[in-house]
Amino acid sequence: MKDTGLASYRKIKRVSDFNSYFWSLTAPTYIFPFYQKMQNESPGFIAVDILPQYNIEAESIKYFIKKFESSKSQYSSKKFLPILIGNSFDPEAFTLGKNSGFLITTPEKLFGKEVAELISNIKNSLENKLALIIEDDATKLSNLLSSIAKLEGKSNNIRGQLFELVVGFILYKQCGGIIEVGKNIYYDSQKVEVDVFCIVGQKQIRVVECKDIIQIIRLRKWK
Repeated sequence: MKDTGLASYRKIKRVSDFNSYFWSLTAPTYIFPFYQKMQNESPGFIAVDILPQYNIEAESIKYFIKKFESSKSQYSSKKFLPILIGNSFDPEAFTLGKNSGFLITTPEKLFGKEVAELISNIKNSLENKLALIIEDDATKLSNLLSSIAKLEGKSNNIRGQLFELVVGFILYKQCGGIIEVGKNIYYDSQKVEVDVFCIVGQKQIRVVECKDIIQIIRLRKWK
């Protein structure tokens, strides 16, 4: 949405509230006809839900229809564009969505077949992090990173997970053990996430915190 100019730059929110409902993505839009330069006129909105399943049936999108109809009746003072994205829909679900008046689409229709396949492969890899790590296959990991590079700006929100995956791969090659990426633990009665967690036998626990940018001064201090 950002690259096309459909959504307001730097105002896209993930898992956010719009008109008393939570959506996967929301963003204000200043695109006509959702917004017109008139006195006291506020921007329109884009409200998106994302379903990761394949061959989604009509019954599975009825919740979105109810959410859309409720938002439409309660939010009549502002124009908004509802979008439902899924990996694939069966014909009945696709027809039902179109007839209900919202945009229903897939990654393949939005980005093309190649990007859709890349997204699917990356999703499967991230869902099976441990398998990718213990396979000890650097080529497969390298190919995954190359796939991410092809996505360019579309991959920003998953690069952090891939960085943690690479760290887990390196840690496993160094000391073996049991690796968990993105492990939730409780500390002082609060749930915290450990980026990479490693147990080596009954003698050692290694915890790694991954950061995207570290100042050179801090690096020198660690050395």
